[in-house]
Amino acid sequence: MAEKQQLKVQLPQKASQEREDYQECLAAVIKKYKAAKTPKGEKKQQIAIAGCRDRYPAASILVECKRQVTTGYKDQPELLKPALKECGNEYRKYSFDAKSAIPIAIRENKAFFAGVGMNEITLMKENEDDETPSAQYMGENFGNFSCSPLYGTMFNETPPEYTLFGNDPFNYSPLRNVSKEAFFKAIAYPSGPKKPASFISKDFGEITLDPKTGNYLNYLPSSYCFFNRKIGSVYEALKVYYLLDRDSKSVIPYFGVGFYKAQTLIPSRQLAEEIRTKLGPNYSTSELKPGVFIISTQKTFEVDGEGDPKNVCQKSNESPYVALVVTREASNLASYSLFANTGNLCRFGDRVASRFLKKKSLNHMPPASGSTAE
Repeated sequence: MAEKQQLKVQLPQKASQEREDYQECLAAVIKKYKAAKTPKGEKKQQIAIAGCRDRYPAASILVECKRQVTTGYKDQPELLKPALKECGNEYRKYSFDAKSAIPIAIRENKAFFAGVGMNEITLMKENEDDETPSAQYMGENFGNFSCSPLYGTMFNETPPEYTLFGNDPFNYSPLRNVSKEAFFKAIAYPSGPKKPASFISKDFGEITLDPKTGNYLNYLPSSYCFFNRKIGSVYEALKVYYLLDRDSKSVIPYFGVGFYKAQTLIPSRQLAEEIRTKLGPNYSTSELKPGVFIISTQKTFEVDGEGDPKNVCQKSNESPYVALVVTREASNLASYSLFANTGNLCRFGDRVASRFLKKKSLNHMPPASGSTAE
């Protein structure tokens, strides 16, 4: 995942560029919806503004804070200066800190990774001049990241990746009352005694068969952006992954991963505990397998053939976020940390499943005998 040729595609932008880009994003939204007088138009405007804030969260916090204190203390200049200083402190909390081994921040139930939001669905457009309502152009930059690989996967049919956290398709709420036989017939999954180890479905991504159990896992399609600011001495690379929905031309943030330089010397267990503290008191740390620490609101996970968590979308056992710290081989030091918005993953799976049922008009029925539906 940390291919070196991806690290110097373009010169890193200055942090101040983020604030300029945020203001431009807001100005474009306001201009587009200037004449919006209907409830529908106003809703689209609010969605687009939320997208700007998630794209440039630290900048949006700074700008809004400065606006509030400037208005609030306009007649109290002795209080204005310290208030503005506190705005700067808030900005630094949610922007990328090159000296910190924890690239995660949480604020009011919103998650950020290396200074970019991990929360909102983003409608994509194919070029900067496209006037698609509420859509963002991600062909070049998105917050602190360069997104040309993501853009290429969405619009130029570059193959997506199918990685991280598989789910039995019947964990998605819309499919719980559909028979396994009807579902696999609808996605044209090959029948017969010699089923393929994996099968790519346009609707669901990669369907993988576990021959030991006869159960299936679904890995949804994703693609990535890579960090394009000055990265500092702690990290080798930073990437964020988005789930892809080509039908609606939208992407949703999925997970971010930070790769540490070998000389960084960060103990894995210590880093996992620091991340747990950052996420809050509802989270706990456990060792998923030797050298792999998982931080979540649940303490046990099923694992797939590679030892990664699976079926994280079981509604009775769902963690809104999951973080991993993976140890460098033959050491106790961190190789990389990973932060996933698994709530986004599960909502995305439900959304795809619901649309699939409408397309196929499958009859809802109790799961067939021997089904793995839960």
